[in-house]
Amino acid sequence: MSESKNFDYAQWSEKAKAAKKENKSSQVNNQAVAATRAALPTTDLFPQVRALVEEAERRHLDLTQGYERWRNIGFALADGMGNQGRDYFHRLSALNPDYDPNVCDKQYDACLNARGSGITYNSLFHAAKESGIDISAIARQFSTSQRFTQIPQFEECGEMESVVRQLRPTFSDKVLVEDCPELLRRIYRIGGSNDYLDMMLLGAMVMFSTIFPNYYSRYHRRKYRANFFLFIVASAASMKGDLPFLKKLIEPVEAAIRSANARAFAEYEQKKAEYEAQKHTKGAKPIPEPKEPIERTLYVAANSSATAMYETLAENQETGSIMFDTEGDTLALACQNKEWGDWSVGWRKAFQHETISYRRRSPKERVTVSEPCLSMLISGTADQVSNLIPTTDNGTFSRIAFLEMLQELMWADVFAEGAQTLEEVYEEIGKVFYERVYIPLSKRKTPLLFKFQPHQQKEFNSTFEGMQEEQHSFLGDDIVATVRRLGLIINRIAQTLSGIRLADREDVDITTLETLECDDRDFRIAMEISNVLISHATSVYTNLLNHPQKHYTAPAEGMNFAEKTILEKLNKRFTRQEYLKAAGECGVCEKTADRYLGKLLNRYKLAIRVQNGVFELLK
Repeated sequence: MSESKNFDYAQWSEKAKAAKKENKSSQVNNQAVAATRAALPTTDLFPQVRALVEEAERRHLDLTQGYERWRNIGFALADGMGNQGRDYFHRLSALNPDYDPNVCDKQYDACLNARGSGITYNSLFHAAKESGIDISAIARQFSTSQRFTQIPQFEECGEMESVVRQLRPTFSDKVLVEDCPELLRRIYRIGGSNDYLDMMLLGAMVMFSTIFPNYYSRYHRRKYRANFFLFIVASAASMKGDLPFLKKLIEPVEAAIRSANARAFAEYEQKKAEYEAQKHTKGAKPIPEPKEPIERTLYVAANSSATAMYETLAENQETGSIMFDTEGDTLALACQNKEWGDWSVGWRKAFQHETISYRRRSPKERVTVSEPCLSMLISGTADQVSNLIPTTDNGTFSRIAFLEMLQELMWADVFAEGAQTLEEVYEEIGKVFYERVYIPLSKRKTPLLFKFQPHQQKEFNSTFEGMQEEQHSFLGDDIVATVRRLGLIINRIAQTLSGIRLADREDVDITTLETLECDDRDFRIAMEISNVLISHATSVYTNLLNHPQKHYTAPAEGMNFAEKTILEKLNKRFTRQEYLKAAGECGVCEKTADRYLGKLLNRYKLAIRVQNGVFELLK
């Protein structure tokens, strides 16, 4: 730690880029860290770190020699323990002769705020091993043979809710900030909880997905634009009040449309005056009466009729349209108004770009929207989801990506000063996108094709095939449509990410580019998002809608003897095959065991899904 200094984000950013070029050394280091971690148990991290720190103190071992090593230990503790790792960071730093408590505190604050550093708590154990600590001995102290013999009782509900809150699946903490397109990195720099960043990043992607002219992908032998639907399930005080700032991202395009409207109406007024004048001029050559222009807008109002939505889609086939509303009830009430038509039919068709036809009453005219392009960003409470989508039978549910937000329990500094307001940050991002991406795409003579690379296609198919099998075993036939359409949503998210990244690529002429291959960084981000969205979708599916597996208010309420017995046999982290094996030992067949596992995740809320076939108990 003799080289200690405050964390410099710009310096770390440049070093992170340089590190990527050192493929060979990085692979060796990653393998060493993986080998180190393999010797450790999968039980709680906290007692392991405590034992490691106590061993370092007992032997007076300094793990923090050199600034980078010291900083990385801070990242590792922040990743695994959050603010609770601060004391351990001080204790390890105090073993260095240059220890300064104030500098140490500032460094740990920087590590907590530098989300997506890419350094996990595994690195702490690797550093300990390199310093001579026997991590195998630590592993034996916390053997994986320990079982979870106590099922949470009703009086423990408050504690269980806290654990669920802590382990809620998010993607912003698993993505390396430097791997994101620059325009999204600016959102990361605003800071906030993982839930908040997930909401704002995904919300930004929805907004951008609206305004990609001349840009499409091929999926399941069909052409698709980037548009997708997102419903943010959020209670009061969950920071959803920041969502309207996202409208600044597409404001330059909306402003251009308003300017075009103004020019069209000015021209109309002039021609109208000429038409009226010639009617009263003897011998004047008759001219046709001018037709009043349409007043275009990107936005589909949530409190309008289905026909009004179709008209907006017809007017914006080249650009795309968006439905944006922070109160789900506005849309639910519109859908329940039978005189306004059936909204859900329009959603379902717009999601697939299927032709929509409708008739105008005056003048009597049949209008066809051949390729409707609609994005949707809606937020609301859990009850509003049920009001809007009372059943999963008609296919509306499976076309929407859901993100569940929890109420923020931490009081934020409401007087904190920043270089820019949130409005200014999003306004600047919108201007850059408009100039570097939207305008060049608009000038193209032919549409730009986005596509996955062959190795990405292989991984994508394998991942979703496994996800479909897994979720079908838990929830039956009805969930299959959700998994399959999530595949299309993730394709569109990757398409959006690579489209946003065009703003970074000064070496590319967007107006003449023939195809756009998915960047591996964008593919990885999209796949991380898929893991989160399937967890949130199944939670909404089972907990908010009218489903037989609707969860109980208290953890473990209604759990039968066989389910409890299986639970006692599980390690903290386990696979589906390990669950099936434990069930078999209890005389439970595979089909029933899968149903029990689905209930453990979605009904009793005692475990979370980590990835395909891998789960983790919350207690």
